[in-house]
Amino acid sequence: MKKLLTLLLFILFIVNKNAIVLAAGDALNIWSKSLFPVLFPTLILSDILLASGVIDKIPNFFYDVYSKIFKTSPYGLFVFIVSVFGATPTNAKILKDLYDSKLIDKNSLTKILSQTIFFNPILILTFSNLKVLIIMWVSNVLTSFILRDALVSESSLKASYNFDFNLNKSIEKNMKTILNILGTLTVFLSLSNIVPIKNPILKTFISGILEITSGFTRIKLYTVSPINDILMLTFTSLASFSIIMQIKSILKETKFDSKYFYTSRILTLFISLLIYLIT
Repeated sequence: MKKLLTLLLFILFIVNKNAIVLAAGDALNIWSKSLFPVLFPTLILSDILLASGVIDKIPNFFYDVYSKIFKTSPYGLFVFIVSVFGATPTNAKILKDLYDSKLIDKNSLTKILSQTIFFNPILILTFSNLKVLIIMWVSNVLTSFILRDALVSESSLKASYNFDFNLNKSIEKNMKTILNILGTLTVFLSLSNIVPIKNPILKTFISGILEITSGFTRIKLYTVSPINDILMLTFTSLASFSIIMQIKSILKETKFDSKYFYTSRILTLFISLLIYLIT
């Protein structure tokens, strides 16, 4: 089956080589103008924050409340706060650093990752509205609360830590991450461009499921509210194959629980659409 799928994709790429070239150009344009200027400094900043000891500046009371509510590591609160503004995959990168330093276990990593699938607020407001942004945040929190009894962390206590910041190492490490994002973006943007579908709404849906930025762009061009909002919530809940591949690449050595992660994405989609329809 995999060989057949690979062959079909290869044929599609050959037949649509001009579209692939255009998609690669679009991917480089999105990466250089939208992702790199925002994401790369954010990744560097996350290293600085971890090394600065800012985690300890947050009162323990808030860590304890967070840990008891969601039954996971208290460090999830720090990841949550940073992710609200830093967005995905910044959350995956911070979680990898915490995991490598043995400050969180695999269960906590999985639960916190699933709770913090956020996208840049400016990006959401550019393509949609404040209601969608708030629902995105709230639905992730509610999902984490509903699933709190699964994958309970082995430790709910803060531990001592020591993060050293080296600018050269930080640049090298984060450049690998950002270049991997460019590669993933190019592949899935190419796939979304060659999907042989003419219906604009269906094309937008498929594009957003494959590569979320492409879906956002098509939403602005082809749809109006409430379809716009529903598609935006669908994309931000499911994250897209491109984002999931980026996360898996960053966390490939952690063996996080994919089943829990996918379950949380589907539940988040259901909750976000329910909130939207009743408000």
